[in-house]
Amino acid sequence: MTRDQKIALLKQWQAQYDSNELACAALRKAMGDIAESPVFNAIWGSFDRYTEQVAARIGDIETPNDPNKTTWMNWFCFDNDMGSRGLEAGIHGGEQHAIKTLADLLWIIEAAA
Repeated sequence: MTRDQKIALLKQWQAQYDSNELACAALRKAMGDIAESPVFNAIWGSFDRYTEQVAARIGDIETPNDPNKTTWMNWFCFDNDMGSRGLEAGIHGGEQHAIKTLADLLWIIEAAA
């Protein structure tokens, strides 16, 4: 798979995240707190499965010895707030870079492979 194809998959993944966020915001407005509700769990559980599939296709492997089976995509999405926090990452002993974009995310995924 080429780098451009990987970026295209990541863009689709990010668009789905944005769509899920909008759906949850609309549900919260209509229903109040939906955290941990069946609807919330269905929306985000499906997104987790989608993330696993995209990660496997682009080579984002799980962190060794991590009981949470964390991938760089999960870190980017949830810890780094889809890049808006601009957290730095790198490979042990290597340079650290701010990870703000999908291209930055793909850099760390490929560097870790």
